[in-house]
Amino acid sequence: MDMFLAFPLLVFALALAALGTPADIAGDIKALEKLGVGAIDTGFSGSTVPEILADMKKFKTEVLARL
Repeated sequence: MDMFLAFPLLVFALALAALGTPADIAGDIKALEKLGVGAIDTGFSGSTVPEILADMKKFKTEVLARL
């Protein structure tokens, strides 16, 4: 797939993933991997370090555990 075609697809898929369940997000990551995507950028919510770390741990246990 042409890089210029894949990039908008990647941005669109990640934007949708942010709105889904942990199973949806894991599925989106698997689909991106099938397209040849080797890395994704993530962002975590929170206004304090403990809040951000809690969000990261939730991502690890609820999403990454499904991969």
